Amino acid sequence: MNEDNLQHLLEKVALINTKYEDIAKITGENFNVFEILGKKEHENSHSMFLVELLNPKGSHSLGSTFLKLFYEQLIKQLIPDFNCESAIVEIEKHIANKNQIEKDNDPSGRMDIIMKDKYSNVIVIENKIWAPDQAEQLVRYSDYCKEQKFPKFMILYLKPFGGNASEESTTNKEKSKKLKSNWEVSIENNETPDYYCISYSTDILKWLEVCIEKTTNHPLLRETINQYLNLIRKITSQSKNKTMENDIKEVLFKDASSIKASLLISTQFEKNKNQIMNEFWEDTVEFIKRERQWSVQLHKYSLLLIETNDGKSIGIEPLNEWYFIKIKTYVGIFSNVKWSKKKDFKFNFRDLEWFLPEIINTEKREKLILDIIAEIEDYLNNNMGVKLKTVN
Repeated sequence: MNEDNLQHLLEKVALINTKYEDIAKITGENFNVFEILGKKEHENSHSMFLVELLNPKGSHSLGSTFLKLFYEQLIKQLIPDFNCESAIVEIEKHIANKNQIEKDNDPSGRMDIIMKDKYSNVIVIENKIWAPDQAEQLVRYSDYCKEQKFPKFMILYLKPFGGNASEESTTNKEKSKKLKSNWEVSIENNETPDYYCISYSTDILKWLEVCIEKTTNHPLLRETINQYLNLIRKITSQSKNKTMENDIKEVLFKDASSIKASLLISTQFEKNKNQIMNEFWEDTVEFIKRERQWSVQLHKYSLLLIETNDGKSIGIEPLNEWYFIKIKTYVGIFSNVKWSKKKDFKFNFRDLEWFLPEIINTEKREKLILDIIAEIEDYLNNNMGVKLKTVN
């Protein structure tokens, strides 16, 4: 493959990107109230917005319009007689002893979203942005629906890119029974799924696009949904500009040579991005040792562990393989590292599209490391009892 062809292809795509970035600045397309208010990754905030749209009594004043669209797209074939007009939509529905849930800080005793019609047919949505599953979480939901003797019920497991729930969430340890998703059942054996996998990247996006079509006469509502739609596109690393996507497609698939170059670029990017990230965190460790003399090490999962004088650790969790699947990264501080326990994160989310360009720029790279150190020091200032171990 000619190196000039690769460079030419990258330059063409870069020009297209610059063109549409300039257009976005002129039109104000980059303004997004959800991001400004810090709701981009906040799971409960996403649930609140979805509930408000799905609720026939929601402030949008369009009755069951949005719920019907959701029903038509995802539910109709499974619960054909669900009555959207009479549906009651709730968020954070307690299905266990409330005091016990709050005492143990256990979210698995609350359903993120539950919709129930006048016939007691029920739809449950378990909303997972990036948070891990809780032990036997979907098992509890399924058991609750059966105990309540709902005529028909279905559990939707919603993730940014879809995918099955964890073994921990779907396995009943006492009965050694595992719930199966629609991706795991055997069609030949006529098995029925215990839950259904849906995604923000496809299912929610398609639904929101249709919702926008129904808000022609409601400009404020239309633009609010459109901003949320753009937020979902950003979270799932999708372009919000279809025209730009088409322009790029024309460049990448212009001829056989362009296709070969595109495939080579894609392969090399996937192959090398982890190495680039790891090199950054290795440099961060060396910088911290040199400039602060803190006792710090890089864990095998790209986790920075900084020792404290009391024998515990605080950690900086950057990016590892698990987060690359979601094309996300964050810097978070937590104390007393225990892998199986809840961590006290102080989040500072970063997009991969932001992070990689920052760390290949020498000046920005050092500034980012200093920002990380400043965040650690801020944490220490607010937690005066935590003292870091230093080494000579």
